[in-house]
Amino acid sequence: METLAGQRAAHLQTVVAELRSATTDLRRSQQELEQRQRELREEAVIVEPLQEVGSVLAAELDLDALVQHAVDAATRLAGARRSAPSSTTSWARPGSRTCFT
Repeated sequence: METLAGQRAAHLQTVVAELRSATTDLRRSQQELEQRQRELREEAVIVEPLQEVGSVLAAELDLDALVQHAVDAATRLAGARRSAPSSTTSWARPGSRTCFT
């Protein structure tokens, strides 16, 4: 009878050790998943505006508006409050003056 109790005790100790190991693995996996989720959210902050700009630029025929959209998107990506290219001259037509702010 004691042998059977000893075998059961040993088996339970093995099961407990396996459960502890599995718990550690699950915690590590959860931490890795949370880290990857943070990384994906950070990437989405960049990818979403780029996708939006790509769609707008593909559909835009007016160069002034196209440049304004591109500058606005770059401003959002950079986290700036205002956008202002170094020149206020429009790239669309020589002599045209448009401020992209």
